[in-house]
Amino acid sequence: MINGRIRKSISWNKDESNICLNPMMDLSPIVSSLALLVTLQEWPWRELDPTRRTGTEVRMNRPRFIATASAIIDHRITHWKLPCQIADYLTLDLRIKITSPNTAKSGRLNFSNDVVVIDGKGHLLGRLASIVAKQALTGQRVVVVRCEELNVSGSFFRNKLKYHAFLRKRCVVNPARGAFHFRAPSRIFYRAIRGMIPHKTARGAAALDRIKLFEGVPPPYDRMKRMVVPSALRVLKLKPGRKYCTIKRVSHEVGWKYNDVVANLEEKRKVKSKAFYERKKAIANVRAKATTAKASELAQVQEKIAALGH
Repeated sequence: MINGRIRKSISWNKDESNICLNPMMDLSPIVSSLALLVTLQEWPWRELDPTRRTGTEVRMNRPRFIATASAIIDHRITHWKLPCQIADYLTLDLRIKITSPNTAKSGRLNFSNDVVVIDGKGHLLGRLASIVAKQALTGQRVVVVRCEELNVSGSFFRNKLKYHAFLRKRCVVNPARGAFHFRAPSRIFYRAIRGMIPHKTARGAAALDRIKLFEGVPPPYDRMKRMVVPSALRVLKLKPGRKYCTIKRVSHEVGWKYNDVVANLEEKRKVKSKAFYERKKAIANVRAKATTAKASELAQVQEKIAALGH
């Protein structure tokens, strides 16, 4: 449906030198993102007029533009039949890192093509879900590991009662139609994120595809730098003395069968990680001693390097 709208809403000349919109067609958000692309990215083809729909300029905020423009790249050739110049420009320009001024000022993650790996341990489930959802909508790829260690405010008994109340919500005619009650911690977290995303739209579906959730720390993420989100940490956002529980205990009580398996794998991973860190420290100490021993010989070299501005 979106691709049909775009083919009908956009036309170009034979020389592919300018682009115009069909004023008789309804401009979808993706089409309006093309209009914004002219302003933000200085497209050389300026003949794009989004004002013919209602007489007012079609505007989008920058995070939504970035997410929508990313969706354009994914559909640029197979569904659209765009001219090669336009397709190449979208690919070249939008695959570069784009930093949103609003997110940079707020201290949140900045949009990039790199994967951000978040360690879920000690984070509040709802707060972390809202941040992950927002970042995915802006185009950031996010991986959350150790979802079983996420915290939920409220006592364990209270959260268990809430989940059992959730289990009673089903289709009476045919329960196979839904609702589907996820037991695994990563799937519970996924459902929380999905509720914060317009997942029935192309933009929301693309955002969900950028999110990966895991119990434990599977490879290759066990060798990647993991981050925390201060605005979602329990020790910072939950008042001291308040009750809380871990999501893995609730999942285990309602039917998750892999609590022990994940725990054993995590023990093995921590042993390997500790050995790697000790070896890394030993190599760093040897390098520091060698640098200290040869400092007098390297003094002249260091002066030349400093004179070059390094």
